[in-house]
Amino acid sequence: MVGDEVDLTFHFLDPEEETRALAEAGLAVTARLDRAPDPRVEHRSDRCYLLARAASASGSGS
Repeated sequence: MVGDEVDLTFHFLDPEEETRALAEAGLAVTARLDRAPDPRVEHRSDRCYLLARAASASGSGS
């Protein structure tokens, strides 16, 4: 509910290391978004969102 306090645990991860780990697991990053935090409501750390999918053997992406 809006206004309720919650406990949150988060970890700082290196996007490059995560990209490598995804590749090692057979996943290819298909999109990446990097952004700065909103200092009014977010912890002061850069953000990175990765979208990955199973890498295809043919390279067709489907």
